Amino acid sequence: MKTKSSYALYLGSPERSRRVPYASAIGVCLILTFYFITLQTSNSHAQGVAINTTGADANASAMLDVSSTASPFQGTLITRLTTANRDLISSPSDGLIIYNIDCKEFQYYNGTRWISLLNSSSLVASVSISANPSNTICSGASVTFTATPVNGGTIPDYQWNKNGTAINGATNSTYTSSTLANNDAINCILTSNAICSTIGSPATSNTITASVMLTPTTANAGSDQNLICGSSSTTLAGNTPTAGTGAWTIVSGTAAITTPGSPISTLTGISDNVVLRWTISNSPCTDSYDDVSIFYLTDDASTKLKIHANGADNSTSFIDASLSPHTVTTNGDAKVSSSPAKFSQSAIFDGVGDYLTIPNSSDWDFGTSDFTVDFWVYVNGNQTGAIGLITAKTNGVSGGWSIFWQDGNTGKLYINKDNSDYFISTGTVSQSAWTHVALVRYGNTLTFYFGGANSGSKDVTGATFNSMGTGLGIAEMFTNIAGYQTLKGSLDEIRISKGIARWTSDFIPPAAPYCD
Repeated sequence: MKTKSSYALYLGSPERSRRVPYASAIGVCLILTFYFITLQTSNSHAQGVAINTTGADANASAMLDVSSTASPFQGTLITRLTTANRDLISSPSDGLIIYNIDCKEFQYYNGTRWISLLNSSSLVASVSISANPSNTICSGASVTFTATPVNGGTIPDYQWNKNGTAINGATNSTYTSSTLANNDAINCILTSNAICSTIGSPATSNTITASVMLTPTTANAGSDQNLICGSSSTTLAGNTPTAGTGAWTIVSGTAAITTPGSPISTLTGISDNVVLRWTISNSPCTDSYDDVSIFYLTDDASTKLKIHANGADNSTSFIDASLSPHTVTTNGDAKVSSSPAKFSQSAIFDGVGDYLTIPNSSDWDFGTSDFTVDFWVYVNGNQTGAIGLITAKTNGVSGGWSIFWQDGNTGKLYINKDNSDYFISTGTVSQSAWTHVALVRYGNTLTFYFGGANSGSKDVTGATFNSMGTGLGIAEMFTNIAGYQTLKGSLDEIRISKGIARWTSDFIPPAAPYCD
């Protein structure tokens, strides 16, 4: 043994030596003598240090080679700490190893936290996720993802990801979204806070790929159609969907749809009014649909009066074209004219004793049933006062009904019943323009439609609408005062229907004369 410095000793030859720190030279010499002379437990080489009972050299690949191959057999004790004491280590180095006597396992520090080494009692941390609803959803639907941890500890950390990117603020065991896009990939990373025996943390869950369908295009079945007289077919005008698929179905009436999946399918075999529905679907989203009415313009038993006002200009002959025609009598200078005209010709009145009369009939007695009175009207400009349009009422006597225009209230229409203004429209009929007017009773509701749009309704529960036995007057105010408050203007396509509400909601006014 030679001393190289005041702080180290050399044992053996220079090429087979080790440097040992000491408290005192004597103490070190005694210890080394014990190991090398008495027990022969340690050999050292420049390559490494060997500790054994045989004097064998250290393995050339090892810096420290500890072995016990003869009795008494012995092991190697590494630093043993409780969890609390382990956490008191100041600035542990990356790779530092201890044995945790609380957890009964080896642990190493990975530069960030303590990691358990796998052993027979180790538990593996893992996490799986599920979605509710779990099937295909509609765009905008809310989906809740739930993480189920295994060996996550008491308060594990969660981080939800979408398409590989952490979702800001999504750090709970559940994640809810209503903005998923098709093929969005959702998963979750679990970091366990268990003290002992957790391998695999942080753990990554399974991935759920969203299947999202777009909300179907809003359906538009097109405008209502009035068929040309004698026609039994038409072409539909639905919109083409950009999301979903469309299909036509028949809501009411009889017809054949040539191509149900085409928005512009042909409709054939029409023999009455038909209501069709254009539905755009994209399951599981809610369908979008829109209805369209096809009006088959022909006579039916409900039509009690139909005056086209056709003929040669200045003709004073007017014909009722209903199935059971009534005689129409011309009074004053009422005549047929092509100017102004809605459809070729119309009935024109000069406002001075011009009107039409039709004999008394039960056809003008509606009782409490449904009915429809409709016509086209053109009120000349600069007309004032109350102007009669259609009446089944005598002046000064309770009962009957009449429809009149009132300039004093900005062109509104009135229903006079039982000697009072029973019902007033909310909209107006302009002067010097054609307007389609319909008065419809449907159940207990009486409604004015101007140009196909609702212009006021009234509850008429229990109300009776009957004539007074003095016939029907057209373009006058009362049937018992000849030529009183007559119209200065024109009327066309005058129709009275009994027992039927021709329209129950807004509609497109007829685009052609009624069929015969």
